[in-house]
Amino acid sequence: MEDYSKFQIILDVPAQNPELNFAEFASAFKDIIEGSEPRFSIGIFGGWGAGKTTLMMEILNKLDEKKSVTVPFSAWRYEKEEHLIIPLLDVVRDSLNHWAKKRGGRHIKKVVAKTAAVIGGVTESILRGVSIKAGIPKVLELSFDANKALSAVTIQGKKAAQREAPRSFYFASFESLKACFTEFHKASDGVRIVVFIVDLDRCLPESALEVLESMKLFFDFDGFVFVVGLDQQVVEWCIDNRYARYQVSDTDDGFRIRGADYIKKIFQVPFALPPVAQVEAKVLLQAIIENGNIHIDQQRDLQDRLRPHLEHLLAGGSANLRDIKRFLNSYTLIMKVHQGLDPDVVLALQTIAFTPDWREIFDAIRVHGEELIREIDNLVNGQDHCVGEIAPDLGTIPLSFERYLQNGAPGNVLLQSSDLTKYINLATSATATDLGGGSSFSFEFAELQRNLAKVRRAISSASSALSVATLNNPLREAHNSLQSMESHTENLGSLGHSQSLMNLIRDSSQRIERILNDIAPRESTEPPSPQVLSATEELGNLLTEISEAIRQLKARGRLGSYGAKVAS
Repeated sequence: MEDYSKFQIILDVPAQNPELNFAEFASAFKDIIEGSEPRFSIGIFGGWGAGKTTLMMEILNKLDEKKSVTVPFSAWRYEKEEHLIIPLLDVVRDSLNHWAKKRGGRHIKKVVAKTAAVIGGVTESILRGVSIKAGIPKVLELSFDANKALSAVTIQGKKAAQREAPRSFYFASFESLKACFTEFHKASDGVRIVVFIVDLDRCLPESALEVLESMKLFFDFDGFVFVVGLDQQVVEWCIDNRYARYQVSDTDDGFRIRGADYIKKIFQVPFALPPVAQVEAKVLLQAIIENGNIHIDQQRDLQDRLRPHLEHLLAGGSANLRDIKRFLNSYTLIMKVHQGLDPDVVLALQTIAFTPDWREIFDAIRVHGEELIREIDNLVNGQDHCVGEIAPDLGTIPLSFERYLQNGAPGNVLLQSSDLTKYINLATSATATDLGGGSSFSFEFAELQRNLAKVRRAISSASSALSVATLNNPLREAHNSLQSMESHTENLGSLGHSQSLMNLIRDSSQRIERILNDIAPRESTEPPSPQVLSATEELGNLLTEISEAIRQLKARGRLGSYGAKVAS
């Protein structure tokens, strides 16, 4: 028995020694950055948790400090800033100063000091948010060489100075920046400024697009390279929705800016991270072990016990690095709290829950429990089974799932275990990440499905033993579940599709009330009337509609703050 008190969670931070071929990728990008004219941007594309930041930090660590000033910029950290260009400029300035202290000679330090002063002036200009007007306002003194500006006023007079002074502080500021960065690039013999923008996916859409727009301002500056990690589909969706307001009609293609074209224009060097499924589980776990201070017992448990389950999870092709860390951490949490459980059963249920293609099976197991497991056992072993009768909405069982449960496979332990109820509930708690409804909502829906499934089976058996009492209890429990679901749905507010779900829940609740009223006067042993049986069967169709409404609610919620912000 392992001592799980020594186990720790796996932090969701960029790996210091990432493995997973990242070193080879990083070396190639290092050569591109150091060997190309520094006036381009690289897009590292991948879903949330795919390892974008890990790869970018690996690239940063490989760059030669003699050739590059590295500027790590967390877009998410500064999202609350009114103008994201300001913290970006501040981070560039600090990185330049830090680099000059370590690498620069006297002349370079002088140039960097001048550049830093100009950056400071520009940020103050933006903060002031005013246009340059007649005379020599402070913003002009900050953006340009003050002595030259004052000299111009003295020689040419006030009116001449007014004619020649830039009217836009943006023009003045960025012309000044362009000049000072060009001077730094020449004085440093071609040292490039490489800006790494991370955590862009965590920002609200307007903030993410503002960062991209800010990048474009630097494209005319000598010596700049941008490396940006982003989910291409999310950013394209944001851009499509942002510019949709300029489309005249649904059939008007016009000159609308499209996300895919916008991304192509910004990133000259695109790179999509390969799926984690291409990596062996053993290699992946070894990389996780090497990047964390993990106790030897936990290391052994990862490689010996978790690896076989992880191989099946990776084979699905949809898991990313963040999903895998959540998978490992959920297992660790359950075993810390309940050390008397069979860890292999815990892992089997979690593997089913975390594998996207098997999620419907996990949901069905939550509803039908051991009864469904017994029939799946018959199915896997080629015997007669009643999977379709017990879980009619489940659909076809994937072959990959059958292989996971076969003799000798890691999931077979699920078929050998007894008293699975507590395991199922724990696995549900550890994986309750449904957006919109929350874990309580998810539990209530599972309870509703469970009770209505009892009613379905009672009706489908249609034997002489079917009585009012057979229907009464599960229908009352289903009604209680619906009432609880109704209160949870009210808490969803105006989230898309919540009103449709509410209407279905109320309709179902009213139908059950009518059925209960019809059977209330009857004796408990009396068979239900044909009208009651028909009305009860129709509840099954409503359950399917409720399930679809919840699916749409989750799909809406997966866009999270991106969808809500842009829609507003």
